[in-house]
Amino acid sequence: MYTRRADNHTWRKIKSGLASAIAFISAVLVITPLGLVFFHLLVNGASSVNWDFFTKLPAPVGAVGGGMANAIVGSLELLALAGAIGIPIGVLGGVYLAEYGSARIGRLRFGGFAFQRVLGVRWRSCARPDHDSTDLAHN
Repeated sequence: MYTRRADNHTWRKIKSGLASAIAFISAVLVITPLGLVFFHLLVNGASSVNWDFFTKLPAPVGAVGGGMANAIVGSLELLALAGAIGIPIGVLGGVYLAEYGSARIGRLRFGGFAFQRVLGVRWRSCARPDHDSTDLAHN
């Protein structure tokens, strides 16, 4: 009986090692072309990066020079818009779930734990009548 368990354990270790090796080889095969492209850009494009590249407007097609000012400003505008929409929703949703949420909301207990830690609030508030304020250390 013990021999069969040992054989099963050995076979699982072999399969695990084989799966890990395949995953590692796949990751290397995917990352290698990306690394080569990045190296090519660094070698051939590093001389083009200067202050004008960041501050000038793009040049017409076929013209030498030009910059990325429009792209940088556009990215900052999108970031500000996304933050203006997402940050209040995220904070207010987190406060709501931490203060009033229950296991019914989201069906995940991890969510309440994560919101507690991020917001720095306790799951059970002192304002609840069923909660003893001297019991804060045991929450």
